[in-house]
Amino acid sequence: MATFPGDAFVALPPSSVRGHTIFGKNSGRPANEVQEVVYIAASEYPSGSKVKCTYIEIDQVAHTCAVLLSKPAWMWGGEMGANEKGVCIGNTGVVTKLCGPDDAKEKLLGQDLVRLGLERSSSAKEALDIITGLLETHGQGGNCQEAPSPSVTHHNNFLIVDHKEAWVLETAGNLWAAEQVTAGERNISNCLSIGSKMDASASGLSESDFSQAYSTDSCKSRFDAIKSTLSGDSGSVDVGLAMKCLREESTGINQGAETTASMISILTSPDSNVPCVHFITATPNPRHSVFKPFIFTKTMEKFPEHTVSPSGNDRKHKLYIAHERALVTFAAGGEKARQLKEIMTSLEDEAIMGIEDILQGEDIPDTEVDELFLDCAETEIKFYN
Repeated sequence: MATFPGDAFVALPPSSVRGHTIFGKNSGRPANEVQEVVYIAASEYPSGSKVKCTYIEIDQVAHTCAVLLSKPAWMWGGEMGANEKGVCIGNTGVVTKLCGPDDAKEKLLGQDLVRLGLERSSSAKEALDIITGLLETHGQGGNCQEAPSPSVTHHNNFLIVDHKEAWVLETAGNLWAAEQVTAGERNISNCLSIGSKMDASASGLSESDFSQAYSTDSCKSRFDAIKSTLSGDSGSVDVGLAMKCLREESTGINQGAETTASMISILTSPDSNVPCVHFITATPNPRHSVFKPFIFTKTMEKFPEHTVSPSGNDRKHKLYIAHERALVTFAAGGEKARQLKEIMTSLEDEAIMGIEDILQGEDIPDTEVDELFLDCAETEIKFYN
C-alpha cells in the first residue's frame, strides 16, 4: 500500500481576508504524469442514463453542474476542482488499517468521487452527502496510477468547501467520518486527522475516535507543518499566502516534480454579486509554475485547448510541453533562469491585480472574463518559447 504526497487546506473567516474563503491544494502524483485542466459544461440527461467513471459505470443524474477540473489525463475523475455553484473539492490518498487486497478491485477512485461530488452539488454539505452515498453504494478501489505494475491502492480523504463552511471527510474502506469547519484554518494530508469530533459518520461506525481506530500514522509531521504555516494573525490568509504555502518545500507540501498541479480558490458569498475566482497551474512544481485565473460565466462556450491533453498515448498538452522547456532553463540556472522567473512572476502578479479589481466590484463583461485563463496561458506559452 502506498500514497502519493498530497495536501489541501482551507481558511475561513476570521482567518481569511475580506470575509472570503480560501481553498488550496497541491496534487501529489507520479513525476511526469500529465495533469490536464478541463472545463465540463453543465448538462441534462434522460432518465436511465449511465456514466462511465474511470473503471465502473454508475447511474447518471438528470442534471450536472459546470465544472473546472484538474485531473490526471488518463482518469475520468479529478484531483481537485470547482463547480459553478462555488463548491471546491480536493482529495488525498491515505493508508488505513483497513487497507487490503480488496482495494485492488475496480470500483470508484477518490478522483471519481471528487468529480461526481462537483457535478452533482450546490453546497459543501450536499457534496458530502453525495460522496458518502456513492462510497457506501459502490465502494472505493482500483489501481490509482496508469502503470499496471506496481499497483497503487489506498483509501481517500476529502476537503469539501463552499463560501460558508468546509467538511473534512476521511475514509477507511466503506467507513467514513466527517468534521464540519465553520471558522479558521483546516488542512488534510495523507493521514487520518479526525478524532472524536465527528459531526457526521457512517451508520456502521461504532468507534469514538476515527483516527485512533484506523490510522497508520503516516505523514503526521507534514500535516502539522502545514497547519503551523497557515496559522497566523486573524484575517491574514489571502491568495498570496496561499501561493506561498503551496510553493513551500521545507514543509513537504511542495514535492517538486511530484507536485503535478496546484490550485487556489477564492470563494465569495453569492449575495455579494462578486464571483468566485479559481487559480490553477496545469503544470508541475508550483515554485516554477504560474497560477492562472478562471471564473465561471454564463457565456463560456469553449474552453481553451492549451491545457487539454490530446487523445492517444502522448498526453502532453500544449502548456505542459512549453513548461518542460522552462524547467530545463531553471535546472541550468544563471541569468536566463533569473530573467524567466521575473517574467513569470510579473505575469502572475498582473493576473492577481486584475482579479483584485473584480473582487472589489469592478464590472467586467463576461466575454472578457471568459478569456482570463486563455490570455494568461497563451502569454505563458509565448514566454517559454
